[in-house]
Order: sequence, then structure tokens, then C-alpha cells
Amino acid sequence: MNKHISPRFKTAGEALDRLGRDFNDWSEILTTRSIQAAYALIAANWAVHSSVDAILQNIWAKRSLVSVFVFLGLNLVLSYFITGSLYRQYYRAESNLDAWEKEYEKSNKQPSAWPYTKTSEILGAALRAIKVWMVVLATLFFLVSLFYDAPFFEIIKNIKRETGVSP
Repeated sequence: MNKHISPRFKTAGEALDRLGRDFNDWSEILTTRSIQAAYALIAANWAVHSSVDAILQNIWAKRSLVSVFVFLGLNLVLSYFITGSLYRQYYRAESNLDAWEKEYEKSNKQPSAWPYTKTSEILGAALRAIKVWMVVLATLFFLVSLFYDAPFFEIIKNIKRETGVSP
């Protein structure tokens, strides 16, 4: 082992602080980019399909837009609940500083999500997943909508019309 390599961090606490800052930075980037992507998908659907009627005629365009709107709605609702959870934790700490200090001491003795609650941790993880996967799903639906009138899809639509059965 090379003894001349200087450590990247001077202490474990410094590394933990950096990790926390990086997590917050990347979470903020994820939030910003997912909302921008959602708006871009709305604009792209409108630009490509050019009218409400064309969008309503294309099941994949509708699925894309529904996915975007579900994402935007869930983003708002889950953000509301996360901020509520954080506010309750803040209010609880502010109203009983002695208990808060004891929780702090206890959290330093074992790994813990403190000062966050299990609720805020679960909601945060769910919201991060939604920010990625709902937008990815909407994007895939949009890409399929571009080729909806392609020969392959026409064959499937004809089978449905002739048989009344979905393939």
C-alpha cells in the first residue's frame, strides 16, 4: 500500500457531510429534470400529433400524456405529505428541545434515519422512484405513439377489428 496517498476526506464525519450534500444535490437535479422532461413530453406530444383529435385517436399518445399527468399529480401529493412530515418533526423538536437532544444523542450511537422519520424516508424513496419511472414510461409510450400508424400496428388493429379480440 502506498503511504503517500492522502485521504480524500480527513474524517468519517466529513465524508458523511459530503455524502449528504451530494444526495441533496442529486435529489434536486432529479426533481428539476423530471419536471422538465414531463413538460417536454407534453410539448412533444402536441408538436408531433398537432391536435387534440389526433392525440385522442392515438392510444399511445393518450397513455403518454396520462402518465405525465399522473406523475405531476403524484409529485405534488407526495411532496405535500413529505413536507407535512418534515414540518411535524420540526414542530415536535421545537416544542420539546430536551427530548430532541436525547434523540440526537441516541442517534449518534447507532445508524439511524434521524432526524427524519420512517414516513418521510419511505415517501422520499417512493417519490424518487416515481420521478424516474413514470417519466420513463411516458417517454416509452410517446416513442410508440410515433409509430402507431406503422404497418405492424395496422395489422394488429385489423386483427382486432375483424375478430373483435385483442391479440
